Amino acid sequence: MPPARQKDVKKSIVIAMDIGSTYSGVACGLTGDRSRSNNFQLDVVRGWPISGDNKCDLQKVPTQLHYGEDGKINWGYNIPDDAKRLEWFKLLFTDKAKLPGYLQTSPHLAKTQAMLDELGIDAETAMTDYLKQIWNHTLNHLRRTRGSGLFESTPFIVILTVPAIWTESSRKRMREAAKRAGILDECLPGATTLKFISEPEAAAIASLYSELDDRPDVEEGTIFIVVDCGGGTVVGFI
Repeated sequence: MPPARQKDVKKSIVIAMDIGSTYSGVACGLTGDRSRSNNFQLDVVRGWPISGDNKCDLQKVPTQLHYGEDGKINWGYNIPDDAKRLEWFKLLFTDKAKLPGYLQTSPHLAKTQAMLDELGIDAETAMTDYLKQIWNHTLNHLRRTRGSGLFESTPFIVILTVPAIWTESSRKRMREAAKRAGILDECLPGATTLKFISEPEAAAIASLYSELDDRPDVEEGTIFIVVDCGGGTVVGFI
C-alpha cells in the first residue's frame, strides 16, 4: 500500500512586532513551512534604512520619528543627526494616570508632549506614522525573502506586544493606529488577524523557547520572574 499522504498544514504568515518605548523589533515566519524541520522558523527583520542605500543590520531599531518641513517622515536610524527626534511617544499613548508617578512628572515626557503640541499631532498619530514605516519595511523584507506571490494566497497573523498596564481603551487605540497604518490592508482581503500579547508574557515565552529549551528542569508549574529594566528585559525562573 502506498504511504499515507501527510495532511497539508494551513499556511499563515506570522508577524510579531514589539514596539518598545525606546527600541522596536520585528520577527516573522511561515507556519506549515516544510522546508523547516520544526515547520516554523522565526526570521528577524533587519536592514533598517540609514541614508541612501546604507542599511543597519541590528535586530532593533529606535522608536523615533522626525517630521521634515517637506512632509517627509524619517524614522529609526535614518533621522539626521542634527534633527529634533520625537521619542517616548508610546508612553503618552496610554492614560497618564496609569503611569508611575516618576513618569508623570518626567521632563522627557514633558518634552515629548511639547513636540507633539508644536507639530499639531497627538500620540496616536505619531504611533500610526511609526507603525506605517516599520510595517512597510517588514513587507519589503518579506517580498525579498519570500516573494510577492505569497501575499496573494496566504493570510497574515500580526501580533503586537503591549504593556501589561494598558487598559482596554489603550488597546483599542492601538488597534485603530494599526488599522490606519495599513496593517490590516495587505494580502487576502479580510484575512489579516491582529492579536495582542502583554510584554511580560511575550518575554517569558520567548525565553522559554530560545534560552531555556535545553533545560530539562523547566516544567509545568515553574515560576518565571520577568523584570523590565528599560531598554531590555530580564527573565528568570525559580
